[in-house]
Amino acid sequence: MNKHIQVIRLVFSNVSFLVLSVIIFTSMFVLLLYAQGLLFFEPYFIFNVTEDVMPSFISILVVSLLTSIVTAISVFQIRMIKTSSKKASAGIVGSALSAGSGICTSCSTVSFSIASSFGIAGATAVSFLNDYEIPIRIAAIGILGITYFSMINKITSGCKILPKNNDHTQS
Repeated sequence: MNKHIQVIRLVFSNVSFLVLSVIIFTSMFVLLLYAQGLLFFEPYFIFNVTEDVMPSFISILVVSLLTSIVTAISVFQIRMIKTSSKKASAGIVGSALSAGSGICTSCSTVSFSIASSFGIAGATAVSFLNDYEIPIRIAAIGILGITYFSMINKITSGCKILPKNNDHTQS
């Protein structure tokens, strides 16, 4: 756990990565809440989370948070450690998959109108996404978790992170 804290401190000690993470979290969180029908902007700004949608809300929160962290670490790997984009692509792919799964399951209110143009196949796909919304998001959280741990291992195996106030010498 100590190496996770060290990597998080290292990545977010740079303000630009912190700002990037906050922007990604906020935009994804608002987009998913709006698409799920938990956030309304018209006629008034309303944020409505009831008990029956609490699992969906929590999964949106976790997916948004993990996506923002994984994306910031991935960009950190590419820019600061000079990792090739092929090696750091796991973070970007993991973030894209989780965002896609989060958005697909959240678009159920919009997708019913779009599904009519695809007929029965569209209605079946929308019904599947709506019925398995939480398991799909749990899978996205799993993908993001695996991506996070693999990126932490790549960073810690590739370089040694020392605390800032390191007064002792190493032999």
